[in-house]
Amino acid sequence: MKIFCAVLTLLALSLPAHAQQAVEELGDFNYWSAYSFQKDGNKICYMVTSPIKQTGNVKGRKDTFMVVTNTPSEGTYDIVNLQAGYNYKKGSKIAVNIGKDAFTMSPFEDMAWLKDGDDKLVAAMIKGNTAVVKATAENGVKTVDTYSLVGFTKARKAMTKACPQK
Repeated sequence: MKIFCAVLTLLALSLPAHAQQAVEELGDFNYWSAYSFQKDGNKICYMVTSPIKQTGNVKGRKDTFMVVTNTPSEGTYDIVNLQAGYNYKKGSKIAVNIGKDAFTMSPFEDMAWLKDGDDKLVAAMIKGNTAVVKATAENGVKTVDTYSLVGFTKARKAMTKACPQK
């Protein structure tokens, strides 16, 4: 189900210009922005940010995002996933560090998510200042992406208000 949420979110982010009327902006909150859209009559909300710092030169790397999604019709809330802009090395693990808290995400092609524990990750994100993501590309290049968490809590409030937990 988390793969579905990640794919759905990325599809919404990549809508062509003529289809973007379906995406409603819920607000910009420092480094985070929140949005909603309708899919098959169901409202989906997400918040997104890009890294403030990146190291590791992966040739042909595309846009990089951290996304949090609420899909009330599926009963999923605060699902955190990453879009790396490159394919992760198969079998690798993605380390996410927020202050003293450490999490391990699992990759699928160019996306990563937690197998469980999104609520703990979100709680750390609310308290933290930055999230540091360490990963390895399929070509062996190690990357470190740093995301600001400034604005995370306000963006999450906007997202949760638009897509509340049932």
